Amino acid sequence: MKKLRGLCVLDVDGTLIEEEVIDLLGKEAECEEEVALLTAQAMRGELDFEESLRKRVSFLQGLSVDTFDKIYHELHLSKNAAQFINTLQKNQIEVGLVSGGFTPIVERLAKDLGISLFAANQLEIRDGHLTGNLIGPIISREVKKETLVSELHPQS
Repeated sequence: MKKLRGLCVLDVDGTLIEEEVIDLLGKEAECEEEVALLTAQAMRGELDFEESLRKRVSFLQGLSVDTFDKIYHELHLSKNAAQFINTLQKNQIEVGLVSGGFTPIVERLAKDLGISLFAANQLEIRDGHLTGNLIGPIISREVKKETLVSELHPQS
């Protein structure tokens, strides 16, 4: 087993990928404008991230989980992202994804890119459809930082 020489943790939406997945989900749920407005306000720091995320997710109630497969195929990796990750991995630098996005997309990106570390928000699903709620802790800026620190300094 190779000894790791470092850790690089990447955000996903608007960083690893060009798109904001919540906006694509909003389009599929026919509430694109409302979701995009809340996303823009949250990105500018005008709204609390957790409150904004919960509101945006509530608009997605009833959306089929099959939508994630469609959206995944519409995503575009940022320029040179795959090469960057490959270079890090070849140089024994662990890569992780910590995202305010959603597990169905982030987990699939991680798998396709050979990344084993990831954290994202979990959507509540019932009978194959989104309930409009989230499960578990929200992956906020603070949680992203805590995740990075815990990976750098694991408890003995």
